[in-house]
Amino acid sequence: MNEPKPPPFRNTSLPLIILTLVAGVALGWLLRDRFSPPVALAPGAAVPPLLIAGDARPALRRAAAFGDGWLAIGLSPAAVAARLGELRRLTDELGRPALTATIVAPELAAEPRQAAEQLGAYEAAGARRVILPPAGTDWRSGYEFAAAVRAAVPRT
Repeated sequence: MNEPKPPPFRNTSLPLIILTLVAGVALGWLLRDRFSPPVALAPGAAVPPLLIAGDARPALRRAAAFGDGWLAIGLSPAAVAARLGELRRLTDELGRPALTATIVAPELAAEPRQAAEQLGAYEAAGARRVILPPAGTDWRSGYEFAAAVRAAVPRT
């Protein structure tokens, strides 16, 4: 008997395939029409936006195939720009919209104006959001620093 070959996904993609089905998205595009008709569940259910994390090639492929956005931790602005270029190529191949990027920033400069310039470099690289992780045990000083950095960002 001639059985179709399973799609080339690893176990890490299976939960994302299931969430995509739950959302009511037909998966013919994803399975490259290996199965006919395309697989879908209807009616679909509301699913929150999925941010797929990671900057390795398999993670970028998962983000392009299933994500509503991409999340990375500690990358430089140049690396963010390069990964977003790769993601754009992958989403274009799949006929999906471009993804937004959320970056968990590495440690920023201690001076708020310099830190604001660093964040501006992430924006120029294409990041839509930057998360500033807490540093140390004094959370209040972290919030005060974030407020000072926000105040130092030039308004356009």
